[in-house]
Amino acid sequence: MNLDSLEGRLLFAIPKKGRLHDKCLSILAGTDIQFRRHARLDVCLVLNQRIALVFLPASDIPSFVGKGNVHLGITGHDVVLESKMEEHVTEMMRLGFGKCALQVQVPENGPIKTVEDLAGKRVVTSFEVLAGDYFGKVDERLQLIDDAKTKIEYVGGSVEAACALGLADGIVDLVESGDTMRAAGLHAIATVLDTEAVLIKSRVSKNTAHSSLIDLITNRIKGVIAAGKYAVCQYNIEREKLPAAIAITPGRRAPTISRLETEGWVAVSSMVEKKRLAQIMDELVEAAEATQSRTPTKLGDFAVSYRMKSPHLPLLWRWQVSAFMIPHGTGGYKMQESKMPNYPTFCNLFAPMYVMYIIFEREVSTKSPKYIGLASFTVLVWDHILTFSDEVEYIWKNRKGLITYLFLFNCYFTHLSFIVNIYAYLSLSWTPEICHHFIWYEGTTVAIAVEVVGAMMLIRLAELAFEVNVRLSAARNGSMLFWRDRHGHDKTTKGKAAPSKTSKATDSKAKAAKKAALQGAHSHSSRKTRFSVSFHRPKTLRLPRAPKYPRKSVPHVPRMDQFRTIVSPLNTESAMKKIEEHNTLVFIVDIKSNKRQIKDAVKKLYDVQAAKVNTLIRPDGKKKAYVRLTADHDALDVANKIGFI
Repeated sequence: MNLDSLEGRLLFAIPKKGRLHDKCLSILAGTDIQFRRHARLDVCLVLNQRIALVFLPASDIPSFVGKGNVHLGITGHDVVLESKMEEHVTEMMRLGFGKCALQVQVPENGPIKTVEDLAGKRVVTSFEVLAGDYFGKVDERLQLIDDAKTKIEYVGGSVEAACALGLADGIVDLVESGDTMRAAGLHAIATVLDTEAVLIKSRVSKNTAHSSLIDLITNRIKGVIAAGKYAVCQYNIEREKLPAAIAITPGRRAPTISRLETEGWVAVSSMVEKKRLAQIMDELVEAAEATQSRTPTKLGDFAVSYRMKSPHLPLLWRWQVSAFMIPHGTGGYKMQESKMPNYPTFCNLFAPMYVMYIIFEREVSTKSPKYIGLASFTVLVWDHILTFSDEVEYIWKNRKGLITYLFLFNCYFTHLSFIVNIYAYLSLSWTPEICHHFIWYEGTTVAIAVEVVGAMMLIRLAELAFEVNVRLSAARNGSMLFWRDRHGHDKTTKGKAAPSKTSKATDSKAKAAKKAALQGAHSHSSRKTRFSVSFHRPKTLRLPRAPKYPRKSVPHVPRMDQFRTIVSPLNTESAMKKIEEHNTLVFIVDIKSNKRQIKDAVKKLYDVQAAKVNTLIRPDGKKKAYVRLTADHDALDVANKIGFI
């Protein structure tokens, strides 16, 4: 890579390897810094910004940044102090990863228990400066001089093995989890420094024109760190409980509050710390339970309260009140709140029955439908409901209208077949708008299909349920039942209007028309029935082909590919000058190839991107191509890989 390609670019130092390397790459991806690093190259150009990334050892980054050779860098706070560059660099921000501690470790079963016991003995470390400053203060406090001072020795790696090999009485090294030290039989007696990754900027930068770009990168990194530290918490709560909820989830600045369709409810969206997410969820659950335990207010004309899950926080249960105004006469249908069951019982069992009762009791009182042939039906469910609770006294006293209009079941039916049939029938017309609830009572099955969506829908649902039941009964008993629907029209088990009395002439005419239709008197002649699964095309006239122009019978030679396009690379003196000075490769190419084919061939063969391609025809008739590579590719390196230098 030429030095000219780095001109005017911000140099950003990144740890080349180690524990900080992968985290730094993820931060660069989050800040939309796009680059492509080639093997064995420690400098690469960013594609979408005027930035060049320099991959260096983490211990060398403070020196490069402090001396102004690099404008920006990421390294550890301990490395900055160890290199004594804290006066030449500015720590822009702490990045929150790579956290560890520089600790004093000694053998667990040894006689040394405190730092004072270790003073004056041998200490091995990779951090001579930090360890020397720390034990220098300890020696000064203990008034140790000359040979009595603590001896600091440097090793480049495997510091934890120094004590076991007899090289030192204690060590000073970075500890993240402590597993390595425990495996070596060491334990910590003091902490010298807590450190983590930091973003540093040079104070003696040779080029001050990058301040705006440095601010841009810093703000983007702050956003990435905040996004990884916080999560969005969304939940629904009653408006009167909103202050308590906001105290739990105040957000970074303020929560977002939206009004819901349900009266008195709001939706809250707030930013919370990920590490406190579970605790915040528990506190919100407690707030929701406090909301549920309150005494319900007056329901007005009629209301159904049922329990449902919040779509935003699955762990939270909430109460939702849906009012149903059922007008009849001059006013709404009033419920006796004193006879209303408690909420859990009402919501889990009797809410659909209350809805059905209120609607159909009104229909019975206004329409007075009459039924025929109900002797074979029996109702056992209400006996069990009566013994279940005294709170359903209101239903029991008025059960006559409901029994004669809705849930009448044949005791001779098997319970399973009844459920399967009624579920399949209702699913054809109502799924997924209707939620099916099946409730069992000691040998009697009650199938309730209720979604509290409106009075007219429930009326239609009851008609369907009763119609299915009557159809099943008629199919078993071989009889046809008649009844009158809510509009006063006569109905049969087949869903048709009840037959009316007709004259003999009309009756005979209808029978004749039916017979003619069955015999096919007015239909076309029937076609032959085919029993074969295959179809053979009938033989037709096929004229010989007579093309206007003769067709090729011999396949053409292979078209131009990358191997035919590039004949050979050139390594003449002029070609080498092009490679070194102009970042341009020179090839002998096929005489028929064009610039696009040459560019694609170079991409496929050598995995490099060409910025521009020029061609010329030599006096000997061969075609020569000049391929200039993009700024992030080095022509000399590519030529070395190709092997023609």
